Amino acid sequence: IWYLPTDHFASTIYSIVVADMNNDGKCDIIITCSIFIDLGIFYNKGNKIFSDVIRHRAGNQPMSLTVADLNDDNKLEIVVTDTRSNEIRILFDNGSGDFSKQITYSVGYGPIYVTVGNINNDTKLDIIV
Repeated sequence: IWYLPTDHFASTIYSIVVADMNNDGKCDIIITCSIFIDLGIFYNKGNKIFSDVIRHRAGNQPMSLTVADLNDDNKLEIVVTDTRSNEIRILFDNGSGDFSKQITYSVGYGPIYVTVGNINNDTKLDIIV
C-alpha cells in the first residue's frame, strides 16, 4: 500500500492515474480533486518517496483524467475533463514537466469521464468522452 501526503488534498479525489510522466522509469501519481481547479502530479523519487504536489491549471472543475502519448513525441499528454466549462483539455509536456501548453475542445454539457483508445483502427489514439 502506498500513501500520498494528504495535507495537500483534504478533499474528494475525483480521479487518480499512475504513469511515468517524466520518463525516469518510475511511476508518478496524477490526480484531480474537489478543492483545486488544478490537477496535481506527485513525482516518484524512489524508495516510496514522492515529491510535494506540482499543480497545473486544468480549467474550472477538472474531473476525470487519463494520460497517453497522443502526438507520438514519446512524452505523455494529460487529457482531463473540465466539467464546468463543458470542455476537455489536453496538457502537453514541454520536456521539463511543465504542462502549460494546453488545447481545449468543447464537448457538450458536463463532461465527466474520459479515456483514450484506438476505436477506429487507424493507428492513432482517439479520445472518448
